[in-house]
Amino acid sequence: MIRYVIATHGKLAEGFLSALQLFVGDQYSIETICAFLDEESLEKKANKILSQYTSDDEVVIMTDMYGGSVNQFFTKEMQLGNNYHVITGINLGLTVELILCLQTPVEEIQIKSIIQQAKDQIVYMNQVLPSLQTGED
Repeated sequence: MIRYVIATHGKLAEGFLSALQLFVGDQYSIETICAFLDEESLEKKANKILSQYTSDDEVVIMTDMYGGSVNQFFTKEMQLGNNYHVITGINLGLTVELILCLQTPVEEIQIKSIIQQAKDQIVYMNQVLPSLQTGED
């Protein structure tokens, strides 16, 4: 089974989950970790969630910022040989696609394709608007 964890600085993870549920409902196993809001360490919060999973579970961990402390923590966990897929720099489009499109077993090529699609959706609208108004591509 694919399990999803959204881990961010502050309450951003809860915001992602709230928005995600508008698109995908609540039938998916999605946990959130809101780091650095209280005295409970990121490690303790993560272990509470990750300890529930079995070796048969594939865990997709989505973090907010490349190089940030949340991402560094989960990257270290991934390197311990766990069945984790860590993706950082998330946005709503990326999270929706990951949840709706990934299939078991999770393959690197799937994740890379979804990430590329999300990158393609990041657009500077001031630049695009003139071509949209004239009907050009």
